[in-house]
Amino acid sequence: MDYDKALNVTLPGGSSFYTVPKERFRGGFRFLTIYVFENVTISNVTCSIGFDPMTEDLREYSRYFYSPDDDLLTRAWYAGAYTVQSNIAPQDTGRFLPQVKLDWAYNASLGVAAPILPDGAKRDRVVWPGDLGI
Repeated sequence: MDYDKALNVTLPGGSSFYTVPKERFRGGFRFLTIYVFENVTISNVTCSIGFDPMTEDLREYSRYFYSPDDDLLTRAWYAGAYTVQSNIAPQDTGRFLPQVKLDWAYNASLGVAAPILPDGAKRDRVVWPGDLGI
């Protein structure tokens, strides 16, 4: 059974704002599909991403990596660092397994004490058991 279907939100008439609550957090995804069932005007839509919750300044890379002779290698390292930052998940935004709850509730524990890097940008927010031993 697919428990991860559309997130249905009903907003009151007029100008409204909506922010997805933490338990509906979906990690490193920056996309949005909007379905409406009547004529409406939609404007000023933004879609944000939840970056590494433990790092205050995500651009603070000084002394982490530098290759004076190979710009491609340096850029590849920064791309990897960005990917890691965009996929680290807060400790309390995991999925219950087995999937015993319907809806979008992602508020199970991912780890024991801190944010965790799931195995890739996985929508299911489940930690691969092999990562727990590392």
